[in-house]
Amino acid sequence: MSLIHNAFAVIRKHPLTFIVFNIAFYGLFVITMIITAALPQMLEIALAGVRNELNQPGLGSAVSAGYDSGNVLWAAGITLFVNLFVAALLTTTVPSLIV
Repeated sequence: MSLIHNAFAVIRKHPLTFIVFNIAFYGLFVITMIITAALPQMLEIALAGVRNELNQPGLGSAVSAGYDSGNVLWAAGITLFVNLFVAALLTTTVPSLIV
């Protein structure tokens, strides 16, 4: 409960910063929605990139094979491994510790 109280205390102390960051975040969100609606070919480009990545040797093909196998536990396990250890730990946490 004190964590939530501390968060609201920071917001009360810096209301303008809170408002500016929210406007920036949600503004970028709305801009990307508008761009996506205006340029539907971006979806095909993105899907082609994902398909290409899933066909390359490595983690992408391992995840793809897990889903293609129809084995739900294997697909969930490989997804958990890739998201937790590779994405969260190796590409986010370790570089942050170095910095």
